Amino acid sequence: MFKTTITTTKPIRAGFTLIELLVVIAISAMVIGGAIAGYITFENRRRTETQTQQLQQMILSARSKASARVTPDNYFNEGACRNENNRRLIGYRVRLDAVNDRITVQPRCENGVANNQGTDTFTLANLDMTLSGTGDFTFYTVPQNGVLTSLSGNTTITVEGGGLTCSFTVTEAGGVTRVNCV
Repeated sequence: MFKTTITTTKPIRAGFTLIELLVVIAISAMVIGGAIAGYITFENRRRTETQTQQLQQMILSARSKASARVTPDNYFNEGACRNENNRRLIGYRVRLDAVNDRITVQPRCENGVANNQGTDTFTLANLDMTLSGTGDFTFYTVPQNGVLTSLSGNTTITVEGGGLTCSFTVTEAGGVTRVNCV
């Protein structure tokens, strides 16, 4: 009449085995590594695009200054023109230096290029980027022979870096295209 029940208790398994933990850690490391690599690629591409846009803005600024006939402060008082008798500003010279990865914008006088007064220089900040194109042209304050630049044709300025190539074109008529990145 007495019933005897025997209960056996299995040991309760709490936690994870070492193998399970190692698998989770390995998968997490791969996901994090992929995210970091993706972020670095994104950041390099963004820098290249930003640098190209800054170059474009510098050239647009030179064009704007030329059309508005803006002269730098103390431009004439400090002998910016080589010939003091001939002080008329005729435009802004844009010079591309692909060897040193920089663009220089300089006021131009009627008798030639001014000294360094009012000169702006933009150098690519990232050493992994390269600048290419041909460029030594002037945006005129008034059209010369019907054109606003000294270009004989269009010139394309290209910045390469971070697996991205960005470029824009300065036209003979003085237009500057949008930055295009591929």
